[in-house]
Amino acid sequence: MTYGFLILQLIMQIFVKSQMNNLWVMFFSLQIVCYFSIYDVPTPANVVIYVKQFKSLIQFDLLNPIAMAKIIDPEFNLKVFLLGSKPKVITNPDQKASIVNDMFLYIFFAIVAVVVGILLIIARIFLPFLKDKLAPKIAAYKKKMLWNGTIQTVNVSFFQTCISVGIQLKMVVRGSKYQEPLDFILMCVLTCYFMLLPFWVIYFVLRNRQKLHLPGWKERFGNLYTDIHLTKSKYTILYYPMTMVRRTVFVAIPTFLPNASWLQCQLVVMLSSFYLMWYLHVQPHNSRARIRLEACNEILIMLCVYHMMLFSKYVTNIIAQFYFGYSYIACIGLMLVGNMIRVVMISIASMKAKRMKKQNAKAAEKALVRKAAEA
Repeated sequence: MTYGFLILQLIMQIFVKSQMNNLWVMFFSLQIVCYFSIYDVPTPANVVIYVKQFKSLIQFDLLNPIAMAKIIDPEFNLKVFLLGSKPKVITNPDQKASIVNDMFLYIFFAIVAVVVGILLIIARIFLPFLKDKLAPKIAAYKKKMLWNGTIQTVNVSFFQTCISVGIQLKMVVRGSKYQEPLDFILMCVLTCYFMLLPFWVIYFVLRNRQKLHLPGWKERFGNLYTDIHLTKSKYTILYYPMTMVRRTVFVAIPTFLPNASWLQCQLVVMLSSFYLMWYLHVQPHNSRARIRLEACNEILIMLCVYHMMLFSKYVTNIIAQFYFGYSYIACIGLMLVGNMIRVVMISIASMKAKRMKKQNAKAAEKALVRKAAEA
């Protein structure tokens, strides 16, 4: 099944590359339902098995070199491979907790982006005959990667990083002896980062609201308000920071209320309800189809939240919980299928529009040739 999900990722990246904005809608919704595992609510075995496979989609296993190596060698260990040291015997889950390890893939791609930028600059300096060709490429790379690329990377990695910090905070509360000094320092820095970033984004978009429609601003900061209606309401541009706050609170609930699953369930129900009410009231996106899709995703997330209550001690029948697990899996599958159908339909419509444009251009060219011949 793991290989099936990896193949699905490959197909998604090859055939729907132009629809990445729509794929991110699915990605962020799947993040919510797959990371319910951080709550202190025991889930049935069938849910654990299937959610593990869905996580391979949102954790980019296809792009993760460590995950790919483990397909060939399940015992692969990066530290052992690089340093030749013996792997530690894991006797406590805290030994595996590491912000650096969790963020390896994002760190890896950040290094790749920096290296590519440096190589372009070096080639421009030391290969004068390529100067004219490389100059526009370097400018375009800088414009896309420095701002929009950074914004999208922060958005994609935000949830995973927040969960990693939450795990480290739990270790501090428990007084775990396995916490590394580097992880503790990163935890302190990133905690401040998560608390301040949404407020900085709110300040930035509100202060520059009148400039956001300009092409230069869209090229640099467009990922802060992609597909957002800028004039419908003064609250529409708060969509991006609101999703940040929602994910931060989602992680904070089990972090600061450990071993209180009854309270965690009720608070996450309230969180999802408030977010859904805010979204349907503001309707920040400029497309009705996108609003309907987001609303459907949120309704399915709400159903998954209510399933968490069924998995808790409110229901004492274990067999019933197991069957409820299939309902939970069906909600995730429906979300995945619904989003993929929309992406495919938009891709087909886009291809038809391009084909029609080419046909019209050819017809216009033939008409001009005919007129010239008649003249």
